[in-house]
Amino acid sequence: MDHVALITGSAKRIGAGIARHLHGQGYNVVIHYHTSEADAEALCDTLNQKREQSAVSVQGDLRDDDCYASIIEQALVPWGRLDVLVHNASLFLQTPLDEATTEQWDRMHTTNLKACFFLSQLAAPHLRQTKGCIVAISDRYAKVPKYQYSIYSMTKAALNSMVRSLAQELAPEVRVNAIAPGSMLVANTNVPAAGVNNQNALLDKAPEVEDIAQAVLFAVQSQYMTGQVITIDGGQSI
Repeated sequence: MDHVALITGSAKRIGAGIARHLHGQGYNVVIHYHTSEADAEALCDTLNQKREQSAVSVQGDLRDDDCYASIIEQALVPWGRLDVLVHNASLFLQTPLDEATTEQWDRMHTTNLKACFFLSQLAAPHLRQTKGCIVAISDRYAKVPKYQYSIYSMTKAALNSMVRSLAQELAPEVRVNAIAPGSMLVANTNVPAAGVNNQNALLDKAPEVEDIAQAVLFAVQSQYMTGQVITIDGGQSI
């Protein structure tokens, strides 16, 4: 039976790249989106043309507590199983100390952290049945915070801690790991995103979506690895 992967925030950019890569390895994929319905449906259509009935989309606003159960329930409908949960959905807002708001704090902690925890909680019984895994998309800024992005950096540091905690609680049936990308390129271009400086990257380039997707697949397939955070930044953090 084909394995099933649910990827949050996967209508575009990194999430879509992860979905494409896992699909290319034979996984059926559940594309979660919030507002990018057209992108999600287009991606599903593309994947289903390659392999019939292999991709579906689910909508959910991760700021809504009630959506977590709905997302997991909808993910189970097509194939009756769940093997992989990839929490890719993330909010990246600049928050200088003298300008940061409680609304920004709540939005980033909810999307980047809370959603991952409670989706993992709800997915855990199903992942135990399939001896599956959870992969969280973290960030190199979890270790060295990005200037004026303190709240975002905090959420990713907490996410790394969550990964280790969940790895303890869900072992031995479920593995839990994280991938921490370096600064990315603007989608579909060779232009660095705002504030990206690749001069510190030993490999002299920013990671591309495919680099992150390959790392996610490695985490999914590595049967004796759990509680780890793998940094994919070309040596930027050294």
